Amino acid sequence: MPNAAADKESKRSAEYILTIVPSADNDVIRPSANVSVAETVLKWMTLAILTLQSSAYAVSIRYSKVRVNATNFLQTSVVLFGEILKLLFSVAACFCTEQRPTSVLAEHLSDWADLLKLGIISFLYTVQNNLVFFSMVHLSPAVAQIVQQTKLLFTAGFAVCLLKQHVSTMRWFSLLLLAIGVSIVQVQQHYAASNVEKTGNSSTSFAIHHRHDKAEVWMGFSAAIIACALSGFTGVYLEKVLKNTSPSVWIRNIQLSITAVPIGLFFMLSEKHGKRLNSLFEGYDWLVLTIMVLFASGGILVALAIKYADNILKGFATSLSIILTSGISVIMFGFIVDNWFMLGALFVIFSLAIYLSC
Repeated sequence: MPNAAADKESKRSAEYILTIVPSADNDVIRPSANVSVAETVLKWMTLAILTLQSSAYAVSIRYSKVRVNATNFLQTSVVLFGEILKLLFSVAACFCTEQRPTSVLAEHLSDWADLLKLGIISFLYTVQNNLVFFSMVHLSPAVAQIVQQTKLLFTAGFAVCLLKQHVSTMRWFSLLLLAIGVSIVQVQQHYAASNVEKTGNSSTSFAIHHRHDKAEVWMGFSAAIIACALSGFTGVYLEKVLKNTSPSVWIRNIQLSITAVPIGLFFMLSEKHGKRLNSLFEGYDWLVLTIMVLFASGGILVALAIKYADNILKGFATSLSIILTSGISVIMFGFIVDNWFMLGALFVIFSLAIYLSC
């Protein structure tokens, strides 16, 4: 029985980690063999929606900046209000799933030591979300999604260094393939940017109405890599400091959002420094509100995917999302899928398949 209790605790710990920073290295949940038809339907529906959400979020951010008559809005405000939406949904889910939601919330929200630990995680998480937003503005959606898969490499590295975990040879091999694939895509984007600068040809892998030079591409890549490093560290740190706690995934989301909201508010006020208070919602339209909802729904969908799906299916959804985003980018932004990009994308998808099957 002690082993069963430990397995249950390990499963719950993985739920908390992946709700915040999705990382296949920590995703060890497998669905029960005796699942109902309703759970099976919910599993596939969640994965399908998660695939669409991932693609829609990347494409929407890019489109908001390159469309004709694009509006200027505070990107930090989108992250902040998205976090508030996620908090409200998590509170509603808590009241629907907990037997004594009020007392449970009071118990966990009064634990200041736990909240302080989560405050550190929330700070890193908020920085990560803003960096992801920045990278998606400066990179093609498909490229941004591919680069974001390097979070697996950082997660494995931090797990070995901080938790002394063992990573199998096959997983290290898959991470090598991942690094090669991302490098190929990065070099391809570098030469595409050079082509824009030298020839002025706007039919490269950049938006039709907006050209990016090499400096902007490098800024986008740098932001994405730093975000992935933060993702890997945050996931491992969360596992290290919270592996002996056992609140539900919704309670953990509430704790994280409560600490993330004031941090997000600080970032937003820093960005709008010197602007009028009524400029907070300047540039907001239907697309910005859509991005906000997509951001909030991301963490919720990951939580549901963790509960009802397994590791390999989540990896399949990620790969499908990369392909879907590439197709949409071709249509909307004039993205050129050349042989080098296809080779790099195949390396990344193949590395995901190996990593998640080990």
